[in-house]
Amino acid sequence: MRSPTTEAARAELDRVVLLTLFARLDTFAMAAALGAVGACIMALATAVLLVVGAPPDSPVGPNLAALGTFLPGYGVSWGGAVAGGAYGAAIGAIGGFSLATFWNFAHLVFLGLVALRAQRF
Repeated sequence: MRSPTTEAARAELDRVVLLTLFARLDTFAMAAALGAVGACIMALATAVLLVVGAPPDSPVGPNLAALGTFLPGYGVSWGGAVAGGAYGAAIGAIGGFSLATFWNFAHLVFLGLVALRAQRF
């Protein structure tokens, strides 16, 4: 038979493991990280197309230029690389904030359900 102190220590260890496994994400850090990644991807994708160029009588990056439909001011140009970087940062930041918020909410609900189930036993 286990002693009461062993049971209490085991319960505390289980609690620490659960809290560690389901740690909260920092929403600001996730927004900043994905914003930086989005900015780099958009700016670099545009810059690579401009440096590599296109064969004569062909448009430069028609697929990437189609983003100008959804992102006003964006085009496959050096100014478009700056605008694309800004749009990528904004979209990445919104996505990162949303992802972290959803992650934290899902884990809060899960841990609440685990705690309610544990109280029944």
